[in-house]
Amino acid sequence: MSYALELEKSLKSVAGAIEIATDGDARKHLRAAGERIIELAKSIEILPEDSAAGAPQIPEADQTEEMRKQLADAQTREADLRTQLEPRFMKTVFADTFFRAALLSPRDQWHVAAVTFPLDGIQLVTTETVLIELLNYYSDFGAEMRKVAAETVRDIVADLSVTYLTHQPEIFLEGLELFERRPAKGYSLTDSISMVSMRNMRISYVLSHDKHFEQEGFTILF
Repeated sequence: MSYALELEKSLKSVAGAIEIATDGDARKHLRAAGERIIELAKSIEILPEDSAAGAPQIPEADQTEEMRKQLADAQTREADLRTQLEPRFMKTVFADTFFRAALLSPRDQWHVAAVTFPLDGIQLVTTETVLIELLNYYSDFGAEMRKVAAETVRDIVADLSVTYLTHQPEIFLEGLELFERRPAKGYSLTDSISMVSMRNMRISYVLSHDKHFEQEGFTILF
């Protein structure tokens, strides 16, 4: 592979990282990395002066050892930056009803897996519709379980370490549209709203065993 193509691949890698980054500082630093690689390319005449990020064209014979070294250094800096920033935008995880229900009941087959799941350093996100579904699920489990479920929901809402998304009419309608577009999938409306919320926040991971999330391209963690 020519070094021109390696440069183009490096720029695409930065662009991909910007696309999935949710943190404003992460996006800013990644853009800066991409701009630095473009500046470097111009300085060693791989890209023309007026180019922004076009596919570089240069004969293999004209590539000097210094050009190779500078390009390798730029790619190393870009890779290091991705490694440093990755935890900041890869550790936001959506908490599905499945996870919340499994935490509450020792009789749940996923209870042990839920209570032992490592949450250190993870920012949890959930929606009001998930909490409504959780309360509905435990509504017929007796007075004690209803009380525990209600207290749990109050704790989640008050927990500043959890991003709690309240009901929004526009998100409801987006979820309804997804629900209508997948007539053969069996998605619940709650799941549809969760998927829309995850896409809007660029969240890839969900604490769930529900295969429906996988069908929409998300990664389930159980």
